[in-house]
This record gives sequence, C-alpha cells and structure tokens, in this order.
Amino acid sequence: MAGFLVGSLLLTWVLCSALNSVIEYAAIREWLNRGRAFLGMVVGVFVIAGIMAALALWGLPQSTLARDLMTPHQLSNTSYTSVAVNILFALSYCAFQLRRFWEE
Repeated sequence: MAGFLVGSLLLTWVLCSALNSVIEYAAIREWLNRGRAFLGMVVGVFVIAGIMAALALWGLPQSTLARDLMTPHQLSNTSYTSVAVNILFALSYCAFQLRRFWEE
C-alpha cells in the first residue's frame, strides 16, 4: 500500500513539474500570454489528477500483485486513499505554482 501511494505521488509530482516547466517556457518565450498560460496550467493539472485517479481506481485493482497480496477491502481503501492524496497534491502544487507564476 505505501509503495503504491508513494510511487503514484512521485509520478504526480513529476507530471506536474513537467507541465509547469512547459507552461513557464511557453510564457517566457511569449508563445502564450499569461492568461492562457494560467488557464493551461489549471486544465493540465486537472487532466493529471484525472489520469492518476483512473490509474488508482482501475489500474491498481487489476494488477496481479495487488490481487494476490491484498483483500478487496484493503484494495479499495488503498485506491481511494491514493485518489485523495494525488488529487490534493496536484491541486496544492497547482495553487503554489500559479501563485508564484502570477506574482512574477
């Protein structure tokens, strides 16, 4: 359980960081104005949160290792906990970066 939670959280962090880098680069190069960059970051984070929620809800329960080692109750708890943690992390990362990005 802990391995999946930490691994999915790290993947969320990497995806959010990559999105932030692309958005900031596009804004610096003036390919996007600040308003569109802001909107792109918000939409991108919601897409990442959706991908990670789908991975936790449908990917983890289908894995052989999870089915062999966990009871259905443990599996559902892990999935829902992972969804909550990843969505909260993605939204907090987005809020932090957008605040910093908008103030500059």
